[in-house]
Amino acid sequence: MIRGLLRSARLYARDYGSKTEGLTLAAGLLLGKDEVIADLLPAYKTDAVVRRDDLDRYDDRLIVRTNLIDAYEQLSAFMRKSLPDSFHAENGTAVSARDWIVRELVSNILVHREYSSPVPAQIIISDEGIETRNASRPVFEGEIDLDNFTPVPKNPVIADVFMQIGLAEELGSGVRNLMKYTKLYSGGEPRFHDGLVFTAFVPVRERDAEHENKVGRKSGEVADVAAISIEDAVKRLLSRHDEITIAQIAQLSGSDVRAVRRKVGRLVEKGYLVALGRTRNRRYMKAEETVSH
Repeated sequence: MIRGLLRSARLYARDYGSKTEGLTLAAGLLLGKDEVIADLLPAYKTDAVVRRDDLDRYDDRLIVRTNLIDAYEQLSAFMRKSLPDSFHAENGTAVSARDWIVRELVSNILVHREYSSPVPAQIIISDEGIETRNASRPVFEGEIDLDNFTPVPKNPVIADVFMQIGLAEELGSGVRNLMKYTKLYSGGEPRFHDGLVFTAFVPVRERDAEHENKVGRKSGEVADVAAISIEDAVKRLLSRHDEITIAQIAQLSGSDVRAVRRKVGRLVEKGYLVALGRTRNRRYMKAEETVSH
């Protein structure tokens, strides 16, 4: 009976060359023990890191080498604990946009990977967003136009099993879900690039910047319509607040968060600013206004 179930799932097949039957590589990946998978695919692993404070190394890390079912659970739990959550009403029911994003990113990196490649898969969580990278067999190279996108199954047997057990959607639905729930989660849009390495990026900071801007306005800050330089935005904010954040600077200057972070880093190196705290809510103040404790 078990063999029949595995055969119907295309996890047990006949080699018509040797006339032998046995479990497929997909079966090993989906259900095998760690030592079996290590023998089959020595380079297989997924490396997940949180990189917010220690940009050279990491703040938290998980390396997964287990079967794909267990890998899905471990990676999903790691991402959920590392990302803020917010609920939204959908047809009268509360849903977690974060959980949907995690679900689609993790299932994508496990289902659509080129497992013969020695390139390890990666999940990187930063202040700006979530980036995933995995080896691919591209039909074309370049940015994916989500309005003119034809999904191609990379590992149809693995994809079918994930869909049957409720860990993935039908082909193409995952991209639509990411579009929908990223907009709910951060107000941004995901980006995808296919090639020998497939990358996906989901922004997570835009909602924070919007929130801080609203808080600033409530406390008497006047919004500036015209974009200004990052350095001018820093000076203007410091004239109104004792402490400021990257998100406030980005909002006022209209600049990309990564560009703001680089500029602020240089201002810290020059001694103009001092960083306070080692969390994702790090703040900055003028160097001469710091006090000793």
